[in-house]
Amino acid sequence: KNSREPINKQIALLISVSYFGYFVYGMTTGGELSHIIRYYPVAIMNSFTIILFTLFAVTSSIFVKERKKLNV
Repeated sequence: KNSREPINKQIALLISVSYFGYFVYGMTTGGELSHIIRYYPVAIMNSFTIILFTLFAVTSSIFVKERKKLNV
């Protein structure tokens, strides 16, 4: 509701960009990338990977909906 103000648009953009950066950082440094490369079929069912991807998908879809409302 308060996202129509310019500063709140910037905050929403900042949060989405920083969350994406955190996701990439977690995938590359958390050992997940090496697991996926080394054990491809097993790593897809890794619980940490599933939780991370689910959280990322939910959060990014929320931000996409909000940013479409704002016409950013």
